[in-house]
Amino acid sequence: MAEGLRLAGVGIDLAHVPRLAQVVQRRRRVLTLICAEEERPEAADARRAAELWTGKEAAVKALGTGMWREGVNWSDVRVLPGGEIKLVGAAARACQGYVTVDFTLMGDHMLAVAFHWAR
Repeated sequence: MAEGLRLAGVGIDLAHVPRLAQVVQRRRRVLTLICAEEERPEAADARRAAELWTGKEAAVKALGTGMWREGVNWSDVRVLPGGEIKLVGAAARACQGYVTVDFTLMGDHMLAVAFHWAR
């Protein structure tokens, strides 16, 4: 860990990948609502959709804002390939540090654990 940083929050989210795939298949608009423009093409497969969903949820839990509080919305949390998290807008203002997310696929469930590191 970098000097001068402390663990400020932890967030966990779990999604049933087949169920999320059904939601995305039936309601393609879901991806438009939860994804920033650059994330959308990557969300075509169920595993990536689960990473996007769980990563965003875990990140806002680690921040302590949840979704929609303090102006944080879905597109303020970007889940980049490889699990890197990019915060913009209200999420970046709430952060005062950085957020990391680890993903684990457990059978047909995607688990995301996020850590909020603060200065």
